[in-house]
Amino acid sequence: MVVAHLGAISFSSCIPNSLSCPRLMHPSINKNKPLIAIFIDGMSRIELVCTRSTMDTILVSQCIREKLESSSMPVCASVAAMSDDPIREWILSEGKATQIRGICPIGGGCINRATRYDTDAGSFFVKTNRSIGPSMFEGEALGLNSMYETGSIRVPKPYKVGSLPTGGSYIIMEFIEFGASRGNQHSDTLPFTAFQSALGRKLAEMHKAAKSEKGFGFHVENTIGSTPQINTWTSDWIEFYAEHRLGKPLAAMSDDPIREWILSEGKATQIRGICPIGGGCINRATRYDTDAGSFFVKTNRSIGPSMFEGEALGLNSMYETGSIRVPKPYKVGSLPTGGSYIIMEFIEFGASRGNQHSDTLPFTAFQSALGRKLAEMHKAAKSEKGFGFHVENTIGSTPQINTWTSDWIEFYAEHRLGYQLKLAREQYGDSTIYERGQRLAKNLGPLFKNVVIEPCLLHGDLWSGNITYDKNGEPVILDPACYYGHSEAEFGMSWCAGFGGDFYKAYFQVMPEQPGFEQRRDLYMLYHYLNHYNLFGSGYRSSSLSIIDDYLRMLNV
Repeated sequence: MVVAHLGAISFSSCIPNSLSCPRLMHPSINKNKPLIAIFIDGMSRIELVCTRSTMDTILVSQCIREKLESSSMPVCASVAAMSDDPIREWILSEGKATQIRGICPIGGGCINRATRYDTDAGSFFVKTNRSIGPSMFEGEALGLNSMYETGSIRVPKPYKVGSLPTGGSYIIMEFIEFGASRGNQHSDTLPFTAFQSALGRKLAEMHKAAKSEKGFGFHVENTIGSTPQINTWTSDWIEFYAEHRLGKPLAAMSDDPIREWILSEGKATQIRGICPIGGGCINRATRYDTDAGSFFVKTNRSIGPSMFEGEALGLNSMYETGSIRVPKPYKVGSLPTGGSYIIMEFIEFGASRGNQHSDTLPFTAFQSALGRKLAEMHKAAKSEKGFGFHVENTIGSTPQINTWTSDWIEFYAEHRLGYQLKLAREQYGDSTIYERGQRLAKNLGPLFKNVVIEPCLLHGDLWSGNITYDKNGEPVILDPACYYGHSEAEFGMSWCAGFGGDFYKAYFQVMPEQPGFEQRRDLYMLYHYLNHYNLFGSGYRSSSLSIIDDYLRMLNV
């Protein structure tokens, strides 16, 4: 391992002298942090893993690449197939590659993650989803293959669909180098009018070439966006379109379990209005106004009720403490067309969600109230089972393992840091962050010297978007990822929660500050940085690795 401080890049003795880089100085370099860390793996790989800025990245990358290109050392190491990584296993066997040269996240939509694998047998495009089984990608693969076989318009050829060992699924397909950004139909080599003509002609050729003797429909059900698309074979087009595309009006209330609950157990006799109110990337949010009050409903058309069951259990656990306000959950169930829903109390916010400034309560008073009520919840709700939770749930869309464990350090090392580190290795092939992170996870003990740790009920995902206030100015917290853990772990998202001095002062008046609190703050942020790395890509890698390195130096391991 080589760490270059203050821009001076040097290499360990195991690197040929011909790879020595000139001294680089840049004003953005923080004197207390390394500019880069370069890892050597059996003389076969040099990897840029941490920079202070984009400019540093460019300068150092250019330096390293120039030296590598003029030497006999390959840019990246070959990566051995790993039995717990079916994507690598397929690429290095049926994909006919012997070496994976690079793994690059290239975005993705709200639900799926997209990655490019560069190998000596060419590049592969991989989509993964950590929540949904392979049926979604199987439908996509069957559609792609059907279009591919017409030999008309170009589509990526699908190669493999399967399940991920940690849950979810993947699809491997041909990687196509685009001539422009996706969605851009303006080509430097083809005028726009010519492109439009080519698109129309090739699409018509596909329609002409591919007919079905079975009628209208498809071999499997699939999705349009995230909405299930019913493809039951039907001989008559008008019947197919009316029933499976437009759909028939609900013949009875029993077809809609949400309405059924509201008009029975919800004690309403009339639904006066149904208003979509947004939602996140995965779930849809709706407000139902009735003569018995309003209800807040979230639906997901792809994922079964287990996700919402975990949320409901967390909300109810917090609600029962009688401390900080959360929406009371009422009902979780399955939708008849697939997917699930949760019905809960509708809370009228005093401002837009995530806004902590109230007209009825000054910001400092709101921060104090939030800190005090959160501490009251931590103090009120303890578990006799140890650290964990009654069910597994999710942090964002990442599975959160909550197996009951008697020892907090063991729980945090294995089910928080360890799980995220394993995902990073599985998803990006990031053995560097995995190995260093595991070394840290095995040496956490000294950070908890003279600390009394009780299993407190935690919200688990407390950032500004999950904090607001009601019309009376009282704090409200939403969308939990609950478990019983060390109270300080609640502040792991403090880097985007807006907690100030008034918050901590009020919190510590109820839950006194423990020795070494400041020393452990980054440790609890690390879990969330790793999760953001796994969810959103390499932008969070350097922050995660920097925290790991700081603790390894602090602990001298």
